[in-house]
Amino acid sequence: SSSVFRTTPSSASAAAPASPSSCHGHGVHSPSLDECRCTAGWTGRWCEVRAPRPCNVARSRSLCAGNCDEDRGHCYCAGLGSAFQRPLPDRCTPSVHTRSRLPDGRPALPVRRPDGAWTGFDESLGGDRWRREWAKPWPLVYDSRPGDPPLPAEARAGRWAPFLSDGVRGYCSAELNATSVFEAAAGAKRGGGRRRRKWMLTSADAAGGPALRCDEGAHGPACPEGRRGPFCEVPKPAFCLRDCRGRGRCDAGFCWCEPGWFGIDCSLSLQPPSPHEQPHEQQPPPPPPPPPP
Repeated sequence: SSSVFRTTPSSASAAAPASPSSCHGHGVHSPSLDECRCTAGWTGRWCEVRAPRPCNVARSRSLCAGNCDEDRGHCYCAGLGSAFQRPLPDRCTPSVHTRSRLPDGRPALPVRRPDGAWTGFDESLGGDRWRREWAKPWPLVYDSRPGDPPLPAEARAGRWAPFLSDGVRGYCSAELNATSVFEAAAGAKRGGGRRRRKWMLTSADAAGGPALRCDEGAHGPACPEGRRGPFCEVPKPAFCLRDCRGRGRCDAGFCWCEPGWFGIDCSLSLQPPSPHEQPHEQQPPPPPPPPPP
């Protein structure tokens, strides 16, 4: 089995769709070029060719211990109401044991596929041990369960030890109402007057909630485009060029144009624009004022 989820099937027809404007549901048709502009995860003249962006790549330090949206290369927590509900940014990927299991029973450590390719970094050496010991301890991302392998000594006695108390939930397991935990601790300070790091809470602050917050990284927000909040579950307006001119839906930088419009910002049409849609320099001059009486 694998810890990779696909958002769409990979066996789309290579032929032109019956209606070119459909783009197999993966893009916007350009009548002037007679081809489609494809959304993430697809390519080809008619957006018929799968172009996945896997989260786990062989011989890479990356690891998606959850569900991978292979259209956009984003990792999400496993075991929630929907597969792509709570993003799991790279900065919160956990250390993983070869026997670690996700909430739905899948192995957390990616395995070799039947075709011989790895769904994660090369683990050909095998062994019953922890990998990526330097990453976040497993219980801070997913709750501990009976039968889990014991944590490595570095996690039990190192900087993570104060956050591994019984009352702390894993980031992927905490309920949404745990947001108040973050808000209550936002202005807290620790010894020496230093402000606490945004992504670490004391076990007392985090009782019943997560000790990690993954929405802030060293270089700013870590949530995917179009998401915000401590769990990256709150929608926010995404950026698209010129806001799709008000003629389409913005989807993380891609404009899904309304019928009759196309182009990267939905600014093109085969129909002549009405006068109020013409650029200012192309509009006819206003009529002269009436002569004085």
